[in-house]
Amino acid sequence: MSDLPDFSVVIPTLNSSLTLAKTLESIRSQEYDQDRVEILVIDGGSTDDTREIAARFGCEVLDNPMVQQEYAKYIGLQNARGKAAIFIDSDECFESRRSLAARAGVLRDHPSYKFMLAGGYRTPPGASAINDYQVHFADPFNYFLTGTSGDAGVFVDSWKKIYHVVEETDCFAGFELSADKVQPTVDLCAGTTVDLEYARGEFAEELKDPLVPPRLFYLSARKSPRVAILKDDYIVHYSADSLRTYLKKLDWRVKTNIHYPEVVAIGYVNRERFEPRRIRIKKYLFIPYAFTVVVPLAQGIREAVRTGKLVCLLHPVLSFYAAADICWQYLMKAIGRKPALKTYGTNTQKLNLD
Repeated sequence: MSDLPDFSVVIPTLNSSLTLAKTLESIRSQEYDQDRVEILVIDGGSTDDTREIAARFGCEVLDNPMVQQEYAKYIGLQNARGKAAIFIDSDECFESRRSLAARAGVLRDHPSYKFMLAGGYRTPPGASAINDYQVHFADPFNYFLTGTSGDAGVFVDSWKKIYHVVEETDCFAGFELSADKVQPTVDLCAGTTVDLEYARGEFAEELKDPLVPPRLFYLSARKSPRVAILKDDYIVHYSADSLRTYLKKLDWRVKTNIHYPEVVAIGYVNRERFEPRRIRIKKYLFIPYAFTVVVPLAQGIREAVRTGKLVCLLHPVLSFYAAADICWQYLMKAIGRKPALKTYGTNTQKLNLD
């Protein structure tokens, strides 16, 4: 048996003490040989007990001098020793104790799948209703482009409406992406798993670039377009705890995509060059779509009926907010005003980009 671990779990952190223990417990309680699992906690300078919690669970803690999440994932890719890497954020947990075993089974028995995704998000009991909105829509702009949902109840079905199903078993649904269709929103988080042996063989040069994490899935899809979504393998997401926090996240995404496309490269800007021409054109329709109010309201009503979650009725309001923010940030860019870039999430701090 190889001395290398089967899995390297990569977790970006910054003052994550409120949720990190839940994340790590969900990994250490897996029905999988823990000697075959390494956990890399990539910390951006926490001032709480994040690092102590990580040490208590036997994690290797690495420093992230750039603080930002995507750079933490780059550090994880550089240091991971496993045959496959699993990316999960510090506010996410595996719901099933068989999550790692399911991934190992697909890697072993179905090697044509170089990327695997969990079966969608669930919100924890007692969470704010805005979590349900974020889980379902992600953000209004991405939902407008893709029409796919991250909600565990409809995630696989929303992919089936767009992408070709190669095969379906009791364990997973296998899809084949196509360059002529909208690319799915896939970030290195939420249990996304990549075959590292494959990635290092195919993308040796690209992996040297600190901006590769948000682009790696799309680079891989060009060469190996098959993706497996694991059924009954859900991620519990302790995400936005209030509407105010979610609005801050929307604003952060808008500012990042408009003012810092080559610094952090997260969100739509990192995958635009992989999109078909019609989708690159469609993005310009988001603002008139949002400002109609009526169209996103109709979608919000439809999704509220489909999911039973009344928070979906906020969709026209949040679409309008995102569109207005986009207009404002482009105006600021036109007059040469550039906002400071901060870290993502609740515990934000200004980044030093010099």
